[in-house]
Amino acid sequence: MVLKKIRKQYGIQVMTISFKEEKDSRALAETHGFKNLYHPAGSYYNEWE
Repeated sequence: MVLKKIRKQYGIQVMTISFKEEKDSRALAETHGFKNLYHPAGSYYNEWE
């Protein structure tokens, strides 16, 4: 898994949360300072390192 590989290589914790609704994803990003990303497949992702 990519996230485990990043953690092992760089020593940082990475978490990804997926939403179908952009507003839910954006709300989480604004509340917790996550990165808000849109995936072409139609899912919105929030990432935290």
